[in-house]
Amino acid sequence: MLRAAACGSVALLALATGRRRSLIPALATAVLLLVLYDPWLARSYGFLLSVLATGALLTLGPRWSTGLRNRGVPPRLAEALAAAGAAQALCAPVVAVLAARVSLVAIPCNLLAEFALAPATVLGFLALATAPPAMPAAKALAWCASWPAEWLAQVAKAGAALPGAGVDWPGGWAGAAALGAVTLAGLSVGRRLLRHPWWCAACALLLALMVVQPRPLTRALTGWPPPGWRLVMCDVGQGDALVLAAGGDAGVVVDAGPDPALVDDCLSDLGITRVPLVVLTHFFFQLFKSVS
Repeated sequence: MLRAAACGSVALLALATGRRRSLIPALATAVLLLVLYDPWLARSYGFLLSVLATGALLTLGPRWSTGLRNRGVPPRLAEALAAAGAAQALCAPVVAVLAARVSLVAIPCNLLAEFALAPATVLGFLALATAPPAMPAAKALAWCASWPAEWLAQVAKAGAALPGAGVDWPGGWAGAAALGAVTLAGLSVGRRLLRHPWWCAACALLLALMVVQPRPLTRALTGWPPPGWRLVMCDVGQGDALVLAAGGDAGVVVDAGPDPALVDDCLSDLGITRVPLVVLTHFFFQLFKSVS
């Protein structure tokens, strides 16, 4: 956050002075000063993401915003979409290097996060500034900042919990290059789609279905879970996890494996929302061995 603030502060200074042509030199100055202060930042992916996001907002964002407004998009919405899309376009390849995954919900989540970003940042910095002379006031400001910060956390949590929040992608710089090529191709197609509102609506609906993956549609397309299932063995990597149907949306779970996310995904696919009984055979077996 401090690195991102440093990059953004220099850019805001250039905007405040009215020197829009100095935006990129200002960002380069911030990068140079930060690297001179801490040379290890040159090897930091977080620093690279901060620089790319700021550069996207300064270069691609205004152009894309103008293009969207020219096609009838309201100004506020055009600016928000352009900022979120530009940042995602430049940062996604680096994220693919780190996680070997591409997020499908980054832009919608960033749009929702924009409402709370400014108050959380302003109140947070005010709390830092007032902490040395007046700690009670700083605590009050920090408490106020916790509300928009909680909104940011909930947006991230809800987005990550969606069934189709992301798709697997080849990792490494080869995967980043491939994602960059796909992004350029997608932008070229997107420019043509903007001329056809109905096609845009159809693509948005298709993306929403991919992300949400409603259970009836998933069952119709994949046949999973099969109707009338009684026993399912979940793929949880190392270990076992069995689910026995207990009627309705209830299921008995026998063991869960070492990764809670995997068994949670399995239960979600099966439509299980209530677990009246959990049997942990491995845990009690190991406990019995240690006691004996």
